[in-house]
Amino acid sequence: MLVSPLRNRSAGFSLLELIIVLVIMGVLVASITISINDTRGDKLHFEARRLTARLSLALDEAVLTNRELGLEVEKDLYRFLFLDEQKWQVIGSGEERQLVEQKLPEGMELQLQVDGLFSQFEQTEINKMFKEDEEAMTPALRPQIYLMSSGELNPFILVIGYDDETPIYYQIEASYDGKINLSGPTRESMSFDLGKQL
Repeated sequence: MLVSPLRNRSAGFSLLELIIVLVIMGVLVASITISINDTRGDKLHFEARRLTARLSLALDEAVLTNRELGLEVEKDLYRFLFLDEQKWQVIGSGEERQLVEQKLPEGMELQLQVDGLFSQFEQTEINKMFKEDEEAMTPALRPQIYLMSSGELNPFILVIGYDDETPIYYQIEASYDGKINLSGPTRESMSFDLGKQL
């Protein structure tokens, strides 16, 4: 009696079959990782373009309304201010909706250089003291970027991005004459030394 060669095979997988399965799994994992990175890059691109557009809008608003505006920047948010009787006030949602305070998505951050100096966003001792005492007056608002009614602004470099294991950022650069340029993405660390332009 003849025995079929198929019955002599063991019930397990061959080495070739295992290699094929591992290759397929590797391709799937790589495509999922690329997809996640693209989503993060798209989100950053959107936020960088939105911030650039808002800066241009605020400069136009300053010229049209003949009032001085400013931008106050923190590590994970920014807000537009206006000068009212020698005191800076936050632009509220009832005024210009596009210029209200904007918090960045988690993990995204800002870095700012104005006139060769870099903003330090760590809390100072005096700010800590004000936060602990609710009755105390809050510190006066003061923008780092000034958007003048003449159409001029103080030159700055504003960097928005992720500074983690896979860094990526966009750079917004402005000159005295009101020109605001967006460049990027750059895929290297956002951190840079004092006195060293990106």
